[in-house]
Amino acid sequence: MEAADIGVWEYDHVSDRMFWSPWLYTLLGYDIEQAPSSLAAWLGLIHRDDLPGVQARIAATLAPENSLCEVEYRLRAADGQWRWFHARGRVMRRDANGRPLLTAGIQLDISERKHTELLLQTQHEFSAILAQRPTRERLLKAILESALSLPELDGGGLYWREPDNSYRLVVRQGLSPVFFAKVEHLAADSRQAAIIREGQLHCSCMTEQAYCIDSALIREPALIEEGLQSLVVLPIHVRNNPMACLNLASKQIGAVGSLTVTALQTLACQFTQALGCVLAQEEAFRQQQNLAELFNAINDYLFVLDLEGRILHYNLAVAKGLGYGNTLFDQPISAVHPPEVHNEVGQIIAEILAGTRATCPLPLLKADGERVLVDTRVVRGRWNSQPVIIGVSRDISIEQAARMALENEAEWRRALIENSRDGIAIFNEDHQIIEVNRSFAEMLGYAPEEMIGLYSWNIDADMTEADIRAAFADPLAIDATFEARHRRKDGTLYDAEVSVRGARIGGRKVFVTITRDISEKKRAEASLRRSEEQYRAVIETSADGFWMVDSQGRLLEVNEAYARLSGYSRDELRSMSIMALEAHENPEEIRAHIDKVRREGSGLFETWHRAKSGRVWRAEVNTSYWPSAGERFFVFIRDVDHRQRSETLLKIRMRLSQAALTSTLEDLMRAALDEAEHLTGSTIGFFHFVEPDQRHLTLQAWSSRTLENCSRPANDKGQRYPIHQASVWIDCVQQRQPVLHNDEARLTALYGLPIGHVVIRRELLLPVLGNDRVAAIIGVGNKPEDYTADDVEAMQQLTDLVMDIIERKRTQDQMNYLAYHDALTGLPNRILLADRLRQAMVQARRNQRRLAVCYLDLDGFKPVNDTYGHDQGDQLLIQVAQRLTACIRAGDTVARLGGDEFVVLLGDLATIEEGERAIDRMLTTLQAPFDLAEGAARLSASIGVTLYPEDGADADALLRHADHAMYLAKQAGGHRYLMPDLDEHNLAR
Repeated sequence: MEAADIGVWEYDHVSDRMFWSPWLYTLLGYDIEQAPSSLAAWLGLIHRDDLPGVQARIAATLAPENSLCEVEYRLRAADGQWRWFHARGRVMRRDANGRPLLTAGIQLDISERKHTELLLQTQHEFSAILAQRPTRERLLKAILESALSLPELDGGGLYWREPDNSYRLVVRQGLSPVFFAKVEHLAADSRQAAIIREGQLHCSCMTEQAYCIDSALIREPALIEEGLQSLVVLPIHVRNNPMACLNLASKQIGAVGSLTVTALQTLACQFTQALGCVLAQEEAFRQQQNLAELFNAINDYLFVLDLEGRILHYNLAVAKGLGYGNTLFDQPISAVHPPEVHNEVGQIIAEILAGTRATCPLPLLKADGERVLVDTRVVRGRWNSQPVIIGVSRDISIEQAARMALENEAEWRRALIENSRDGIAIFNEDHQIIEVNRSFAEMLGYAPEEMIGLYSWNIDADMTEADIRAAFADPLAIDATFEARHRRKDGTLYDAEVSVRGARIGGRKVFVTITRDISEKKRAEASLRRSEEQYRAVIETSADGFWMVDSQGRLLEVNEAYARLSGYSRDELRSMSIMALEAHENPEEIRAHIDKVRREGSGLFETWHRAKSGRVWRAEVNTSYWPSAGERFFVFIRDVDHRQRSETLLKIRMRLSQAALTSTLEDLMRAALDEAEHLTGSTIGFFHFVEPDQRHLTLQAWSSRTLENCSRPANDKGQRYPIHQASVWIDCVQQRQPVLHNDEARLTALYGLPIGHVVIRRELLLPVLGNDRVAAIIGVGNKPEDYTADDVEAMQQLTDLVMDIIERKRTQDQMNYLAYHDALTGLPNRILLADRLRQAMVQARRNQRRLAVCYLDLDGFKPVNDTYGHDQGDQLLIQVAQRLTACIRAGDTVARLGGDEFVVLLGDLATIEEGERAIDRMLTTLQAPFDLAEGAARLSASIGVTLYPEDGADADALLRHADHAMYLAKQAGGHRYLMPDLDEHNLAR
């Protein structure tokens, strides 16, 4: 589970002790000593907003009628950041009165999912505000509120640029008025104003992180007095203008998390677009006002008509000069012409629409019946995004009025050009600039007069002079829109959208270009693509299934995880609806469910899905509704059976881990096989070792049920079989992967078993791999129905945890063995010898028998060791141990104290002579040559012996007396044993 990023925890209610798995320590950055060791300490790390819910779930889980607790909450990591977890737990053991004794469970880190959900929710809510077309003041407030909805941020403010390029705090939230008063204004030459103009997000934390850029920002006195721990400065540029800046602060110990910083960078694009839209709306409103004022300032009669000739707009000259007031809206244009020319109006409009007429010679009719002779010029245009006919009628009765009308028209055009946010330029036939507006000059960093005379290839960064002359040879043949990269005066490049069209002005052919800076749009598109790629990566790597569904229940997109769960391909699923997969609800219930989620915004429920194979499986469905994405539903589906299997495996791990403390390895393996039978519904279970040659296996362990129902396995333990004679296991060993045998007839016909082996009708085999070979086979069999891929997955997970526990058990047994045995010879060491000696003394007293304690030292070992080397010396000691062990009885003991010193305990002696015969055997066997790699070696031994109870000393004294006797034997020439006068020992004692 650690490898799957699943943390395990236990809580002992009696001792109030909390235990976490190492993965949780590492994830949260705590040492074992720092981690919470009690329930109160754990609760103290939980976010205050989540704590009541966690406590309520704990109380409900501890009640006798409840079993499983599931809760999502935030935990404070060692660096002060909050991490989201999905925790599950249950009471594992209660006392006789039902009071909980032990609770255990797992925790999954869901921080990234929660941050993604919060970011999506924030973007959704912000988009909803944008849909209301807010004012600038409302938008700035919404921007700050959206940013502060992210975790770890406690307050902040939004600065807006003043005319002098300083910045003033216009929206604030979450921090003290005193603090806001101190930071109300940022001078144009201040450090923070420079950061805003730079345009890069700055993060500054007391606990510095890799993404912190300026550690000095957070250490400003005003911020320290406010108790701030982290500061994020997020400039907002609109069309390369540093218009605003978000300053966001956290009082929480630690640092603003990288996920929050990433979310802010994502939101910054949306904020920039939103501000751009609002500023554009304000600019459009100003232009509309200017245009209306311009219209009303024109003394000519101006009409705006739809393509059917109905009046959409007219200026003040019409309302007052002609006397109609506001009565002409939505009236046909014939209403302002005398009745006698009405028949001509329709024909003239048709000619205007056909492009064959640009004037109207008809007189106008005042409201009082007076006729006015006018010169009417007509153009096609757009009004509020609709195609219209614009007519300007000049009173030609007064020539001066006509000249003024012409001047006003020129001014109007110039005003329209100069106030355009797009860059407008006119090039002559030689591609040289002859006129530009201010917007185009500002885009390129020039003054307007500096641009006169520049060539188009001085501006275009991608096309040469030859390219441009070839592509734009004839101005009157050009009408195109394309994207290009333009070079500013300072050499920097930006993306531009260019519309170019040929025209004649003053008898000359010219190119008229309209250019729009699309750098921000390109960056926003790139950011959106990155967000979409990240979102898709999350979806595609999720272990849970995912759907995107329309309002009719049709599947628009699915991930690979759901394709695996359902058995359908992704292409098949994209042509299906919920009804084709839902096994529990009818179409009316599905429609009601969709409507409920649409009303409430989200839903979490369980249902049943039908796989392609016909298998029906239980699914947990978590769905969210996103109206701004075309009424889409985003659905995550989790296989509940897999989740329950994880919980079952957790319980099995706990049971087997507990059993490993007191059971033998064989009993532990039997318990594991019992669990495997129960997990898969099998009736037999077995565990066999595969020998290194990969051609033989050794029968090792069987489940309890197998042993109860079959007499043969108990007698076969340790028996060795060639795999080709038990070929039912050949596939598993050769393929090194799980093998299913569900065809009983084929299994019986093709695969052999050892003689007398229990009959196998169905079986599931899994190889246990180690050191690039199959080390063992674990298997279950005789399930009433066929084994499935789910059984394979369950057995694989069980095998992994069982082998982990068995390996730990083996390691523990080995450590216990090494604690009491000599590492070189495997003989009992001094600790085990002391215990055996005390037991032998008790037996001697109880049975009124003698015990001989023999202290043995090799004669001539040092020369052999020096001559042949320590490796050969070690081999010699191993052979000595083997020979001594062969000389004694089953109840006697040979121990090595170190070096070439050994102790032999000869118990249950009826006479002294019986012990002397055993000692003679030892002396004789040690005289025989020892075969070493470097040649034969000869040794002898000196043995000191003392008898108990004749030597009535304690255990330590017996060894000292025997050691002393051995010393005397060695002084006497060696190759002998010596049993001194016991009275001498008693006197010495």
